[in-house]
Amino acid sequence: MKILKFGGTSVGTPENIRQVSRIIQKAIREDPEISVVVSAFTGVTNDLIHVSELARRRDRKYLKILQSCEKRHIETVKTLIHSSTQPVLLQVQKIFHELQEILHGIYLLKELTPRSVDLIMGFGEQLSAYIISRYLISEGLPAIYTDARKLLITDDVHGHANILYQKSARKIRRFYDKNPGLKIITGFIATTSDGISTTLGRGGSDLTASFLGAVLKANEIQIWTDVDGVMSADPEKVPDAFCLKNLSYEEAMELSHFGAKVLHPPTIQPAMEKGIPIRILNTFNPGFEGTLVQKNPIHHEFPAKGITSIHHISLLTLQGSGMVGVTGISARAFSILANHAISVILISQASSEHSICLAVKPEDALPAKKAIEKEFELEIKARFVDRVQVEKDLSAVALVGESMRKTPGIAGKLFHALAECSVNVVAIAQGSSELNISVVVSQADEIRALQAIHEAFFSKTRRLNLLLCGTGLIGSEFLRQLAENHHNIQNNKSLDLQVIGLANMEYGVFRADGIPPSNWQKILMQGHPHPDPEFFLRQLNNYQKGQTIFIDLTASEEISQTYEAYLKNGISVVAANKIANTGDYNYYKMLQSLSRKKGLFFRYETNVGAGLPVIRTLKSLLETGDTVQKIEAILSGTLSYLFNTFQSGEKTFSEVIREAQEKGFTEPDPRNDLNGLDFARKLLLLMRECGEVVNLKDIRIDPILPAACFKAANVEETYTILKDYDPQFEKARLSAAKNKRLLRYIGTYENGKGSIELTEIDPDHPFAGLKGSDNAIMFTTKRYHENPLVIQGPGAGAAVTAAGIMNELIIDN
Repeated sequence: MKILKFGGTSVGTPENIRQVSRIIQKAIREDPEISVVVSAFTGVTNDLIHVSELARRRDRKYLKILQSCEKRHIETVKTLIHSSTQPVLLQVQKIFHELQEILHGIYLLKELTPRSVDLIMGFGEQLSAYIISRYLISEGLPAIYTDARKLLITDDVHGHANILYQKSARKIRRFYDKNPGLKIITGFIATTSDGISTTLGRGGSDLTASFLGAVLKANEIQIWTDVDGVMSADPEKVPDAFCLKNLSYEEAMELSHFGAKVLHPPTIQPAMEKGIPIRILNTFNPGFEGTLVQKNPIHHEFPAKGITSIHHISLLTLQGSGMVGVTGISARAFSILANHAISVILISQASSEHSICLAVKPEDALPAKKAIEKEFELEIKARFVDRVQVEKDLSAVALVGESMRKTPGIAGKLFHALAECSVNVVAIAQGSSELNISVVVSQADEIRALQAIHEAFFSKTRRLNLLLCGTGLIGSEFLRQLAENHHNIQNNKSLDLQVIGLANMEYGVFRADGIPPSNWQKILMQGHPHPDPEFFLRQLNNYQKGQTIFIDLTASEEISQTYEAYLKNGISVVAANKIANTGDYNYYKMLQSLSRKKGLFFRYETNVGAGLPVIRTLKSLLETGDTVQKIEAILSGTLSYLFNTFQSGEKTFSEVIREAQEKGFTEPDPRNDLNGLDFARKLLLLMRECGEVVNLKDIRIDPILPAACFKAANVEETYTILKDYDPQFEKARLSAAKNKRLLRYIGTYENGKGSIELTEIDPDHPFAGLKGSDNAIMFTTKRYHENPLVIQGPGAGAAVTAAGIMNELIIDN
């Protein structure tokens, strides 16, 4: 035998009922002895509750809603049944007439009891089961309409009645012995021993099916709904959620307790006691295998099975020094809550016994607080126990899975995932069974927490969301490299780099589903015109998906001032822009401190040497206990090119500068490179990384160009003036050559001081062999004293800088 249960959406329209009929016919071909439990049509139960309340308030609108409900059922009959329709219509009208009489009585008495509500709500299932049974008969299936009130006996707790097993089991067996064949049974409703209608509460139709299956020892209980099965998470909150193939009974109960809506805990209990599998199936995708809930599920490839949440809870904290070592505190708290019919969702207690945290429904928070404070009134007066603290607007998130038992690292992985997306944990609970790890977080962080945990436990790749500001030479090259290497990074680093935001001075665009880097220009030009520096921050207010990184590829001071806001919002920052690190010292230190405090990263490797690993190497030396004694560096590609080329003597110094400008190695106005300020900023950053409290004015710069050049009105005038100084530059070159030495413009940090000056070096100096626009950095440290550590290579250019940014994203991720 199989028990099939169809929910409200499955029977909500005539077409849906036809689909149900096809499923039933297929099931009968495989196993003739089946029973079908049905819910009321979609929305009907809510309508019945609504009309009963309107009738109680003597609001005659209830009649209009009731008429609409009756019309819906009659139209369904007419659509489905084309012969012998009249008797069915008369029975439907009779049922509605009875319902109207009951509502009229409520209207006159202005009284609505729980008993009356149960009676009224039951009409939805009666109508649904009757119409479906008659439709199946018209299709040639000899279906028996079965009112579950003939089968299920309950106590008299109206609204959530409890089934009396022995009495119900005898009735069910007796009925089935006398009535073989297909039965269409009303879900949700039952009766007391005195014949008073009751309802089984939330998920009652599922419970009807499960109880019948347990009593009849069915081979399988099938719950047909409008989803493919139990999902790994709520797909509305976690778009990457997938359907689980199997669950244990315990896993299903944990997931349903914490908000998974497909199954309800009472449904599972009868089937679990008899070891009967429950299969969750999709009425609208009947070919899909669904989710099988059973005693010994097949091994799952992930240690966890699913993540779920309760969206809105309140947390009560009972604490005080008088609780430590005192027996009975917890018992008193839980007893008083039980006496007030307040259900506790989650419990967390410190090992010191100094505090107990209890999660309850928001509407229960104030009554719970009053009840506990009343119970501990004397202790509170004596100041042994504090007044109960209530925290509101919280969510409970639970990770569930039997394979988590005795698997090291599960909790660490969960908390690491939350830390990476800057979600603060308010409370933690884990039972000794290790089946469930629950955390309480801010309601505003619920979706971000669910997505981060789901990605950590169920995704083979980790998604990084990128907000890219600046689409000039470096930005364009970065997007080109990303398009070219996306799959390679995904395969080798298990990272899915998704650009979700792009902005430049002209346009800004934000797309949560990602912006293809191969088509970014067209998409950007359709974006918001002239975005301000906080454009992305506003977009992120309604976005909660995984780890997000802001990338600044501009030279804008305004943009650099937004880093603090990004970090405070849980977003890491990667900057090619040097301004934040070389401007105000206090801002630089604050960003360092804030990123550490938030568990985020603030990376800026490309501030010095483009793609060369300069900052990382320096940090590594310092973090491992080395001491930097001296740094010598050529940190300007332009100045490196000038003196590498000038040393041949083939051209004058002014000619070398003009050639560099024509090749694009300098700014349009070469003075912006030759003033040494950009070089000085890079040296300043290295000094700050070494712990020096310095600003740009503290670095001594020996200017290359004469002061007259900086006073020139334009570039051409600069060259005119510079020609007059060519003999001086040639004299300096010849003087160095005579001593078999070379001219280099070198920055030096030593004994807390920084300087940049034109220097003569020996042919065996590490900087002597530089070519083109190469940069070079030489660290003399306590460890690298006799043979200093040298880093050399291209220190400028869009390709190497973009590659440096890419490396910042994937390293240690």
